[in-house]
Amino acid sequence: MDLEHLLLVGSSHRTAPLDLLQDLSFSPELIREHLPGMREVLDLDETVILSTCNRTEIYAAAENERRAAGAVQDWLLARAPGESGISRENLYTRFGAEAASHLFRTASGLESLIVGETEIAGQVQDALEIARGAGTAQGFSTRLFSTAFRASKRSRTETEIAAGTTSVASASVHLAHRIFGDLSRRSALMIGAGETGRLVCRYLAHHGIGKLTIANRTTHRALEVAGEFGGEAAGLEGIEEILEGVDIAVAATHSPTPLVTGEMIQSAMRNRSSRMLLLVDISMPANIDGAASSVDNVFLNDMNDLKSIVQRTLDRRSREIPAVERIIEEEVACFAARTAAMRAGPIIKELRQRYEDLAGAQLEKFSPKMSEEDRAVAARMVRDLTKKLLHWPTLELREIARDPEADPARIEWLRRLFGLDKPLSGKGDG
Repeated sequence: MDLEHLLLVGSSHRTAPLDLLQDLSFSPELIREHLPGMREVLDLDETVILSTCNRTEIYAAAENERRAAGAVQDWLLARAPGESGISRENLYTRFGAEAASHLFRTASGLESLIVGETEIAGQVQDALEIARGAGTAQGFSTRLFSTAFRASKRSRTETEIAAGTTSVASASVHLAHRIFGDLSRRSALMIGAGETGRLVCRYLAHHGIGKLTIANRTTHRALEVAGEFGGEAAGLEGIEEILEGVDIAVAATHSPTPLVTGEMIQSAMRNRSSRMLLLVDISMPANIDGAASSVDNVFLNDMNDLKSIVQRTLDRRSREIPAVERIIEEEVACFAARTAAMRAGPIIKELRQRYEDLAGAQLEKFSPKMSEEDRAVAARMVRDLTKKLLHWPTLELREIARDPEADPARIEWLRRLFGLDKPLSGKGDG
């Protein structure tokens, strides 16, 4: 299968609102269910579906890629609910090298809502594995996606496209790590056990926090999150006492009034022997009284501080985009060259086999007249001569295959020139 037969039909946060994208989304179970029938009904050779919260993309290979693209568009739109506002205008279509480049950009995080995010690489990997399990991704798709993974890995190791932190949850832990360094000997209090609080706990656990306490209005929720990350649970009434012993406290709740007052901080600090306390407030509205920042050895950071950290990261990543794009260009060119070389492989093999068969027939014809030693010498001579005769035709075939603008008739002309369109026993073989 040639690169020119690759097609992509998809929709993402760049072309449709997120609520409309949901109408095109697939769960892994639905992908497994639809892939085999989709390939058969739409006459596709290979098919992979990538579906995340920010995109749904169908990568396919077909002999008539233009006709197949229209059929894939119709199939995808037919899946949307009848009342959905999704339309053909929300879809994009790519072919050949452009489709491959889009996949490589996606795997490298350039097409993500937050540039450089790393989760997408795993999602691309999962998409390929599901398709392979369904039998709709064979050699071509495997090679294509493997190259995408290499482009993604190179982007993250050769540039800083994934450096820094891009969410207030990770930024809060990044700040703690920057201030304290190794967190394995530090303790933290997480106030709030919602989704943001859970994310903060995950980042703290990833950085090896020594001790973690989760305080929440409902204790059973605190117990659930504490069990997930190896922490302890507490109610909101125990916050002041806990503050006396921790190094870091992060607040992420929806309480309409501050849960941590200036008086609580003053009281806690009297029993801390001048130990520094880092407070991070990522609540909306604020849950830590701004007066806490005036207490000695207390450092309070709010949403504005964290957003500043995140923006610096995004600016830094944006500067890396041209470097990543150069890597992607290299990988697309490399994949195109390898695919083209594989296209020339069968005819080169056929050509070599034809010459070897002819040489073998001639040796067989004259071998009764030769000694065993002469036959061995003749066999080596014929083998070496065959390699020399085929050297330039082989290079020409590979060159034609690498050139996307080459006329396919040139390969057919070479087939006729060397008699590959005729049986070995035909006139002129002997």
